[in-house]
Amino acid sequence: MMFKRILYLVTLILFFVSCDKKSTINNSEEDIKRGQELASKFYKELSENDTLKINNYLDKSISSADFGKLVKNNLKNYGVIQKVDIKKTETSNITFNENIEINYILEIYVEYEKSKNIEKISFVKKNDEPIKLDGYLTQEIIE
Repeated sequence: MMFKRILYLVTLILFFVSCDKKSTINNSEEDIKRGQELASKFYKELSENDTLKINNYLDKSISSADFGKLVKNNLKNYGVIQKVDIKKTETSNITFNENIEINYILEIYVEYEKSKNIEKISFVKKNDEPIKLDGYLTQEIIE
């Protein structure tokens, strides 16, 4: 009898421990719109050379000094931004128990004064934390 109670208790504990709730929503209209707004804001601040505003949403893995150097280097090599066109937006909204993480990945055509580039930027929003820029990659288009 005691064995059955222990077995029942262990089964009950395992049931509750394994009740993780996970869901993923990819490319919801709301998240895509938010990602495009973030990208527009980012490139507006970038074209205005307003790195102070951009620094507010840099991820901890990106130092403001390194990002500032990158912006100055881009300005030197490519010139000022003339045109920005969002080509592709992908999002994933992942909920695991009470934790929420939204990832935004955008591919952007950027026409600079001296160059045309394809750039990828990514943002992440975790729970109630502010949205953070966690990736920025630029590739010059060779014509």
